[in-house]
Amino acid sequence: MRWFALLLLLGSALAAGLEKAPAEEGVYLLRGDAEWVKLEPAPVAGTRIRGLETFIESGGYTRFFVDTALEGAKAARRTTDRLPRFFCRGPFSPADILIVRLTPQGGGRLSRTSPGAASMTNKPGFPQGDLVRLRTSAHDDGSFLAVPEDPLPPGEYLLVTDDIGSGRDFGVD
Repeated sequence: MRWFALLLLLGSALAAGLEKAPAEEGVYLLRGDAEWVKLEPAPVAGTRIRGLETFIESGGYTRFFVDTALEGAKAARRTTDRLPRFFCRGPFSPADILIVRLTPQGGGRLSRTSPGAASMTNKPGFPQGDLVRLRTSAHDDGSFLAVPEDPLPPGEYLLVTDDIGSGRDFGVD
């Protein structure tokens, strides 16, 4: 039943907004039923490497982490849609796209990666518990739609198309 509902959702996104899909490269969020809003790269406040000394001392037997802080407590782009729809056109493929739940910290939002946790489907090495599974629908021109498999709880998210530097933030209210 869940798959059927997801297929209907993808179909409605196609019918409602794809005929008006942006021609420019970028990552877009569907607002309402027909307005594609471009997501800009997330503003990075800074990065910090944790555990590198132990990693080196152990000869690589431990992990180290890269914490990336994003500016602001909330993303500028917001949606109330628990199954947001994204349109992507650019030098990336559906296999490269990830959505990561961000952790609120202080007045900002934090994402953590670990090169030791990297895989073919999670190249940056985000913790598995922070990842959101996606369904994608590719088109002949290389563009594609992406929709989360399950409704997103309210919070802050980062849509990543390759590495953390390519991330675009958004929030679900």
